[in-house]
Amino acid sequence: MIITAAAAIALSACTATVTSGEPPVATIAQPSVTTTTTTPPLSKEAAAKHYLAIVKPYNEALERLEQAINNGKPIDVQRGAATETLQANEEQIRQLKAALWPEDIRTAVDELVAESGKAQEFWRKASEAQTRDQVVEQVRAALKHDGTAAAKTIRERLELAKYDERDYGGS
Repeated sequence: MIITAAAAIALSACTATVTSGEPPVATIAQPSVTTTTTTPPLSKEAAAKHYLAIVKPYNEALERLEQAINNGKPIDVQRGAATETLQANEEQIRQLKAALWPEDIRTAVDELVAESGKAQEFWRKASEAQTRDQVVEQVRAALKHDGTAAAKTIRERLELAKYDERDYGGS
């Protein structure tokens, strides 16, 4: 009785295929196997290189903007530099969000992204300013959201040198 029940169960998972003139052949349904792979986070060394590559365009744009203001460049040059800073910050945010950071810096990266996002409105206003004073006012407001504390934590944990504006064209 047990053997008959086991045979019936085994056969219920099979289907018979009949071709002309040949005896039926049983096919057994195969269970579907789903495999998922997760990409591991960046190594510390790779994260350090990637972080520097991500922040470099923004830091360079910011330095150009500061130089345009400090050197009394025409307002259209200052607005252009502010627009470049706005766009570089937007791209920096996108890339920071997209990377698979090591666990020990994820919170700091999230904080940097949040602060950088808050600065965007001020960068936009600086890019639309009509006077040098308006540009300066908006740049100062944006820099209140520069994420210094988060960036410092990231640099320390990735064993990077402290931020130095001279690395980005500053004096």
